Amino acid sequence: MVYSAKKDSLQIYPAGKPDKSYTVNPATKVIGTEAFANASKLEKVTVPEGVTTISTAAFFMCTSLKEVSLPESVTLLDMSVFARCEKLETINLPSNITAIPMAQFFYCPALRSITIPAKVTSIGKTAFFGCNGLKAITCLATTPPKADSTAFLTVTTKMITLYVPDESVDLYKAAPVWKDFNVQPISAMK
Repeated sequence: MVYSAKKDSLQIYPAGKPDKSYTVNPATKVIGTEAFANASKLEKVTVPEGVTTISTAAFFMCTSLKEVSLPESVTLLDMSVFARCEKLETINLPSNITAIPMAQFFYCPALRSITIPAKVTSIGKTAFFGCNGLKAITCLATTPPKADSTAFLTVTTKMITLYVPDESVDLYKAAPVWKDFNVQPISAMK
């Protein structure tokens, strides 16, 4: 691993490293651009409390990555962070993020469900492109986030159950992009 001199920024995780799991150094504040890119053996990454930023394409093409644990301290996920993580099944998005940027989960076909935090106000272009395994989305925002018209490109949205706050069902059923989902109140979750 290559960290900055202060050990507060993870800059490079060797792509050829054979380890299946990795826990980021607890002094880390930033995971750099493409830090884990092409680390094809990694299946699980644990990011410690204290990390605030995960930079562009940090996990790009981690084709074996199934699970990422993100702490609540993360406030910025840059674009394409998990693009082409073809086996990604589980991820918890920190409650303090306000956007799901462009191509965030681009071609993550194993992703089955996701919870979008209440503070998210926008979802970028192709954020969930190719996430054809999605069965359910829980969106905690009472006001539907502004979703780009290509946010769910290639995904059959009418087959995905979108759980939203009970008082917001009608707002989502009328909102561009969201109205194409099977919108249900959170209280209906099994």
